[in-house]
Amino acid sequence: MKILFLTPCVPTFSDGRRPFNFLNYLAPRHEVHLLCFKLPSQTPEDVRRIQRMGIRITTVEYQSLRCLINCALGIPQSRSFRISWCRSPEFRSTLERILSQQKFDLVHIDRKRMGQYASLIPYPKLLDFTDSILLYLQRSLPYRRKITQRWIDAWELRSIPRYEKWVMKHIDAALVCSPIDAEHFQKNHPGYRFDMIENAVDTDQFKPKIRGGEYDPRCILTGTLFYYANVDSILFYEEEILPLLRKQYPQLESLVIGKRPIRDIQKLDNRHGIHLFTDVPHMSDYLFQDDIYVCPLRIAAGVRNKLLEAMSVGLPIVTTRLGAEGLSVQEGREV
Repeated sequence: MKILFLTPCVPTFSDGRRPFNFLNYLAPRHEVHLLCFKLPSQTPEDVRRIQRMGIRITTVEYQSLRCLINCALGIPQSRSFRISWCRSPEFRSTLERILSQQKFDLVHIDRKRMGQYASLIPYPKLLDFTDSILLYLQRSLPYRRKITQRWIDAWELRSIPRYEKWVMKHIDAALVCSPIDAEHFQKNHPGYRFDMIENAVDTDQFKPKIRGGEYDPRCILTGTLFYYANVDSILFYEEEILPLLRKQYPQLESLVIGKRPIRDIQKLDNRHGIHLFTDVPHMSDYLFQDDIYVCPLRIAAGVRNKLLEAMSVGLPIVTTRLGAEGLSVQEGREV
């Protein structure tokens, strides 16, 4: 088949792991053309990695100022900020140009915010919602630390349901990553079918290994370090969990590993035995089965890829019930 694939960023090992895995699977079997935004933090190597898969890629540069203006202009229309952020005349015109020059058997749209372009596409369309943003927002409200954050979440909770109803009319199929998310979508959109493809991990990359030598176990926390659920879990760990651990283990070291940390996370580096590692090329290089993986999530939707990676390398895992949600795991066995 000939597939057009739309994503809100260049898929990489850390930004858009799910679409990256999809592309890695589809490329040897089908002809794939990827159209996506390119974040300012993304590099030419991120683009070349996609090209080496045999995928044709067309990128549109993110324009942060334009995105902010879009959010402001969307307020009178009660438009979701997440949708406004990806509203781009450049992306629209590029999509229209590609559609005028090529024919496709299927268009795969990655994430809800990109669904706003579905009405332009005359071919069968699949939208991968991945997880329920409404479920995530409902769970995040009690833990938001700033009034502006709580206001934005409340705005999204009001504006997204109307957008979801609109986008459902313009797609032919919908995907989610877990039964919990499918159930939540089904409740909000009765009568519409949501198919499930679970998240996966590359077991060739994430293999069990040990550090070797005489080392004390370290606590390992990973994730996208600007995503609020991860930020909240790391701050919760530093403020409430780590002090209790260090009373009994004063020399305990903790590694926080991920991309694009916000200032609150940057401040933790070299505090209370915490060491921050950012923008690492391969997460698997930092995961050893003689350490302890800690995932103290209080906010979540979907399935945590980081837990799949930790299990793949054989790390012992301590997490919350919410952190393990959506995974077929049993306490005392896998976690």
